[in-house]
Amino acid sequence: MNKRNVRVGRQLWCQLLRAVLVLAMAAGLWASVFHELARAQTSFTLTITGMGLGSGVVSNAFGINCTITAGVPSGSCTQSYPSGTYVSLNAIPAPGSAFVRWLGDCSGTSPNIMAGPIDRNMTCTAWFAPPVTVFEEGFDQGIPTTWQIVDGGNNAGNQAARTWTTNNPGNRNFGPPFDPPFAIVDSDAAGPGATQDEQLITPWISVASCPGKVFVSYADYMHGGKVELADTDILTGTTWVRLHWWSGNSFPVGPQITTLHLTPKLGGATSFRLRWHYYNTSNELYWAIDSVRVFCEPPIPPGGYPLYLPLVVKAP
Repeated sequence: MNKRNVRVGRQLWCQLLRAVLVLAMAAGLWASVFHELARAQTSFTLTITGMGLGSGVVSNAFGINCTITAGVPSGSCTQSYPSGTYVSLNAIPAPGSAFVRWLGDCSGTSPNIMAGPIDRNMTCTAWFAPPVTVFEEGFDQGIPTTWQIVDGGNNAGNQAARTWTTNNPGNRNFGPPFDPPFAIVDSDAAGPGATQDEQLITPWISVASCPGKVFVSYADYMHGGKVELADTDILTGTTWVRLHWWSGNSFPVGPQITTLHLTPKLGGATSFRLRWHYYNTSNELYWAIDSVRVFCEPPIPPGGYPLYLPLVVKAP
């Protein structure tokens, strides 16, 4: 092969190499362009999910209102935001539950955080721990002998309806959240001439082992007529203190779950009694309760820390 042919061959190889390099640079440039275009997308989604056996709500003022029950989200749990936005998130545990921490694209143990910048589709998981039950009564075997019934009415009218009972003298059928049998004091079933001043009192309930706030919940339906009163009270020493009340002019529109925060009334006491007191009534209607449950905030599970740390957003 003469020198001229060798020189031509080298030129062709150089041209081919340059073409390959140009194509490679172009491919890299387009990849970079596509990447930047993707990052410059006008909006991305933030999705809230749940974890743990507790319950709570994650919300903000910009479209998220997500209810989480035993790890299952419902409601408005996904929202779009302009690229680069920082979004506030507030995790509010249900009574008795505790917020543990954020997971996924958010982290930290403060229930109130700022997520962002939202520069891709992101998912933040709220972990709620379940309540700790310390006392429970559903009246499946009637009113227990450990409870106290105080009959303060007169001895007139239908004797089967004179005070608190699970015999349902008025044949009431309330539906959920009631699950018969339930405790009821029925002034209407007691009839004309009967007066009622009736108390249903729990035994002493210890919350010495409770790590946090204490609550009571119960199925509740007071149906009023005129001036009768229905108080829920607490006793830690010698004096009953009202927690909540219904009257003949103000009562639930239907059966419901009533949840009361007991901690402010405990004053550091580690045991107490609860009373459902139905009084100032004669031939009115009734008050029924069921599924009484005292519970408190749980300890923080493994992996959660009772510190309020700043948010750390995971890198893409």
